[in-house]
Amino acid sequence: MTQTKKMYLAQNEAGEEFGPADQDTLIRWAEEGKINAFCKVRTTLIPKWDKAVDIPFLKPLLIAQVEEQLRKKHDSFFARLKKRVTLCAEDVVQTNALVKVKLETFNNASLPHRFMAGLIDTGVIIIGAILIYLFFALLFYLGIVGPENVFYLGFIVFWVWLLMYFTLSISLAVQTIGQRFWGIFLVRLDGRPFGMGRAFCYTLFLIPFGWLTVPVGMFKRTYRGIPEKISYTRMAKMKLLSKKPR
Repeated sequence: MTQTKKMYLAQNEAGEEFGPADQDTLIRWAEEGKINAFCKVRTTLIPKWDKAVDIPFLKPLLIAQVEEQLRKKHDSFFARLKKRVTLCAEDVVQTNALVKVKLETFNNASLPHRFMAGLIDTGVIIIGAILIYLFFALLFYLGIVGPENVFYLGFIVFWVWLLMYFTLSISLAVQTIGQRFWGIFLVRLDGRPFGMGRAFCYTLFLIPFGWLTVPVGMFKRTYRGIPEKISYTRMAKMKLLSKKPR
């Protein structure tokens, strides 16, 4: 007794139907792009349409299209505008019955590591301040800058240096020098890359409230200080990956 091969009908998003076709033909159509994850598919014997991506043998080929649509929805103009205004980021990008797109999480950095990283960064800032002082002392000695302006110009340059050090280090290099030495770095709550605006916001609140990070963090399991709470970020510990082949 010969077994009858199961046949399928496919319907694209415009309502155009294809088939009947067997499983191999549907797979070929999916590979060629004739049908996508959002097309409908049913067998010729059962008048019930299912999404193409819900068909077991098509799912591996089409699941990436669903994930891409979810990411685009998450990164839509209004979604990005809302997050920029509120500086808010969610832990899970999107969830439905089919796909759950969750970004990788990292362990929280310990308070001793954060404290030691802060000491190194403070040392870097002090070195920069000394160089700025010597530079303006030279300008004053040469008569290029007068005594009525030298202090104010030096003060302004110092604050520009301070803001640029943290903002550019975090937004472009991911870590400051101290954070890199101790293997920690700042991440958004959803794990996505940093923008310069968020790094600048973090820096603005780090300057007046950074010294409170250790005493405040002692009472919080996440060790998040005031700058992280305001900018919806946290300090994470780097993961060391083994080079041993698996």
